[in-house]
Amino acid sequence: MSRARGFSVYLTNDYFNLGLVGSIFFLFIVLMQFFSNDIPLMIGLLCFSPAFFMGGYLMLKTKCFRVTVRGEQITVRTIFGKYSFNVSEIVTVKWRITINGEMKAERLCIIAPNGKKVKIEMGMNGLDKMIRYISENVEEDKIQRKYVKLFWGDKQWQDHQ
Repeated sequence: MSRARGFSVYLTNDYFNLGLVGSIFFLFIVLMQFFSNDIPLMIGLLCFSPAFFMGGYLMLKTKCFRVTVRGEQITVRTIFGKYSFNVSEIVTVKWRITINGEMKAERLCIIAPNGKKVKIEMGMNGLDKMIRYISENVEEDKIQRKYVKLFWGDKQWQDHQ
């Protein structure tokens, strides 16, 4: 097994900015309705509160989610807590590679002990390092690769194992 010095996988700040825009949008709508007598305030709150909660969730997830690899130890930090496991304890890695014309998207779903799942997708910093680390340190029979080719022009969807 190869040893890596250490690296982290985390969400980019684009998700934080998106959450911030959603929350500001909610506050703007609430202030508009507060100073307007046309629409009752409760209807406005009920209609636009999902934007506020989703924005807050995205901001929290962006700041809290982090997968840190040091040697053979993998530590996952989420909104709901932190847990660690050894790379040798990984039960399964589901590696999905989707090819859509010129674009290639990869997604890792690492199933850790006790059934906990760690999902690492495109748009996260450190995805390439994690793919390399998993390829080098996890036994080949634990890695389930799934290749999906999407052809939109022909309206075909092929699923290759």
